[in-house]
Amino acid sequence: CFTDKMSDHVKIMALKTSFILFNNLTTFSMMFQIVDEVIQLLLSENEEVQILAALCLTQLPSNCVSKLCCDTVSQFFQKTFIKLTNSVYNENKLKLILFSLRLCGIMTETKEGTIFVIKFTDSIVPFLYLNENDLNSNNCEDIEKVKKFTCILLTSISSYNQYIDAFEKCIDGMFEIAETTDYYKYSLGFLANISSNVDFAI
Repeated sequence: CFTDKMSDHVKIMALKTSFILFNNLTTFSMMFQIVDEVIQLLLSENEEVQILAALCLTQLPSNCVSKLCCDTVSQFFQKTFIKLTNSVYNENKLKLILFSLRLCGIMTETKEGTIFVIKFTDSIVPFLYLNENDLNSNNCEDIEKVKKFTCILLTSISSYNQYIDAFEKCIDGMFEIAETTDYYKYSLGFLANISSNVDFAI
């Protein structure tokens, strides 16, 4: 379906169609045959191609998560979650982070996927403290979405493993979320989970 000779524009149009087909139970089995090709598109130099590829992959059910536990996805997360000192995000980069977090969330529905995602916890935690100064536009809505998905993801990870050193850096952020947002239940769940670790007990 996807080849190196295809232009980014054609890939983008094909991925938009693919998302609809991935999301349809009657066509999913057909689309599953090209999952490996979609995964490879995560490493595209075009951010819109990456975003749409990640969005398509969020439609995979939990029994397909093993497909995502691969070196290509690992490279994608490493590249997406890294933040250079004093750099700011454009809107496409923020959307890419958002859909990457959603993809991580899908993966934490299984033990294998959770173990895979845990490797990136240190890189994910800073998104809990994202603010408008990190974005070179006035769109703060996506910042809040990134913080919410980060909170949900970290809560999911903490239900599996309460002994991750990076969790110590989350505590202040989770308390702030508990006091100021409508998704406070996730932060309270996180704090309850890590309280079983005496090093984090408050």
